[in-house]
Amino acid sequence: MIKYLTLLKVLEALRKEAPEDYRIYHPNKDDLDKVNRANSRAYIHLLLKAKFNLLNFEKREKFVTDDSQDGGIDAYYIDHENKKIYFIQSKFRTNNDNFMNKSIELEEINKMDIDRISRGERIDKNGIKYNDKIQRLIQNLSEIEQISRYDFNVIILANVSSVLADAMGKLLNFPFEVYNYERAYEELVFPIVRGTVHQATNISVNLNLGSKNNYTMDYWVEDEEFTTSVQLFFVPILEIAKLMSSFKNSILKFNPRSYLGASDNEVNSSIKDSVINRSGNVFALFNNGITLLSDKTSYTSRTGREGIGELSLLNPQIINGGQTAYTLSTILEDDDIDNKVFDNKEVLLKVITFDQGMKDEVSKQRLIDELSLTTNNQSKVTVADRKSNSNVQIDFQKYIYNNYGYFYHRKTGEFTEGIEKGYISKDQIISRNTIIRIIYAMNGRVNAARRNGEDALYNMNDYEKFFNIDIGPEGYDRIYLLYIAFKYLEK
Repeated sequence: MIKYLTLLKVLEALRKEAPEDYRIYHPNKDDLDKVNRANSRAYIHLLLKAKFNLLNFEKREKFVTDDSQDGGIDAYYIDHENKKIYFIQSKFRTNNDNFMNKSIELEEINKMDIDRISRGERIDKNGIKYNDKIQRLIQNLSEIEQISRYDFNVIILANVSSVLADAMGKLLNFPFEVYNYERAYEELVFPIVRGTVHQATNISVNLNLGSKNNYTMDYWVEDEEFTTSVQLFFVPILEIAKLMSSFKNSILKFNPRSYLGASDNEVNSSIKDSVINRSGNVFALFNNGITLLSDKTSYTSRTGREGIGELSLLNPQIINGGQTAYTLSTILEDDDIDNKVFDNKEVLLKVITFDQGMKDEVSKQRLIDELSLTTNNQSKVTVADRKSNSNVQIDFQKYIYNNYGYFYHRKTGEFTEGIEKGYISKDQIISRNTIIRIIYAMNGRVNAARRNGEDALYNMNDYEKFFNIDIGPEGYDRIYLLYIAFKYLEK
């Protein structure tokens, strides 16, 4: 039930993003039918935001077609980068039991007029005209160059029975994927709360070729275990702000911390001040820069744009300088701050590109841990932070959410967005400091659990013995139940 309540809070927050003139998203809270209707549309927004990284409400809304005469298509999305066209059918359920157990009906699938609409027919089989948004969809399809290179796909945002699933391929004549309640919780709700809704893959960053220092060094580093290149660039801070604003915590996957709230951190406040209140490019002087990992990196000055170069990155991940990137994004997103504060300001970007042998996760994480320990000196990286990406931490977080609906806070700052946007409340978050003490206590080390600080507990030899991937679901259940007992006693 707690996960469904979290879903409702997320949908309510998404509805609040709608301007006031979108009245359907702002119903009277006492009108249950209209609230349910608003949540149903917001559920489509959740998919569009989490799967396709459409962060702006109005950009998402233009793809929502749910209305009378919609041809059974509640929304669509055209992915030009990957050359895919998605047709979406959604069924939101208004209580927890139905959301988990009720499946979409065959009749709803049969209503999808994808074949007629994709062929440009503007009326249904009964001769009635499709609604205006479907008309716009048809127009958009007609304007795609080389549409024969695009794949058509169907997304069913609803539970589908096994019997219906077996027949879906023949009914639709298109590849399809199903977001049932489990997948919705795991791939839509959880990433929204953590700020990891969309993964950064192929990213391009503009460089100012007018800068004397836009491209500084290309250096190879060799070790017994790896070979990697290090490249140094001075990048406009606006480009970093855009990157972080778009991808948030998803670009900090290998960082020992997620982004931190600027108002609560002295370092972030100092970064913000150097952008807003300092003229000239002193930002590059006072900031230590950003270290970023990339699977493939390329640079060119031949962009056809005078004075503009382009840096391309594959699967970029910031491992140092996350606070800098996050603070820049908060300035960009603040409507009260003129974007001119970014002008002529750059930051040092160190790009580390792995060779083929470093693309496996174990080797990559080992190097990342070493880099995080040695390069991060703007603010302390604790032992607990450094171990936040270990397999047991990730597995425990996933298990607790999937089975109990709570959010284990393994990484500093990872639920900042969820709290700020009202997706979750603080009492839904389980502190790692509490959990590590419970783990020591349940293993008989009560005095250590009471007397030692968090870092000391993570650093003790018993940590790996008490908390490792082998303790499995039974151990996770026991930890959770002890946490509930602890919270009860704490009251």
